Amino acid sequence: MSQLPNYQAAAAALASTSAVASTSESHGLLTGLFCSGKISDISAEKWATLSVGDAEQSQSALDTLKNLFSATQEKLANIDFSFNLLLPDDDTELRYRAKELGAWCDGFINGLKLGNIDLTKTYSKDCNTALQHITEISQVDYENFNFSEADEEAYVTVVEYLRLAILAVYMDLTSRKETTENVRNTLIH
Repeated sequence: MSQLPNYQAAAAALASTSAVASTSESHGLLTGLFCSGKISDISAEKWATLSVGDAEQSQSALDTLKNLFSATQEKLANIDFSFNLLLPDDDTELRYRAKELGAWCDGFINGLKLGNIDLTKTYSKDCNTALQHITEISQVDYENFNFSEADEEAYVTVVEYLRLAILAVYMDLTSRKETTENVRNTLIH
């Protein structure tokens, strides 16, 4: 099973791509696309190649991008609670980690929208609640936020909540698509 690359390796690999988003926002976008089912039939190799575009990229950077794609896809699909958000390390300043958490959530919401997920539609209660919270987290102004010691614990709690919330969203959105596809296939055959 693939392991999510660390933040620094992913940042270095994404730095020479056409990505304009931060590392965390890029991972949120990728995760949102997976949850929407939009890129379920694309390979890690193709995604890495598309991400790079015309930019020259080392084999190591391409491998990191492929690993980012594969690990995200596997961790979501296995629903074994090993899915993680790609965020800066714990020794990074809390203000920056919180800002990247907001960027991750913004990327996730944008990934869902790119995947044609209607965020105004009613899904399961857990999914709707998760989507509401993710949207709220993406809109917090972390630049003007005054952080304290207690906020470190709150940050860890929010990240853990998001890990589980993303799995709830993934299960709800992909199970609906699978059910629709199963009904369609049954009607066709």
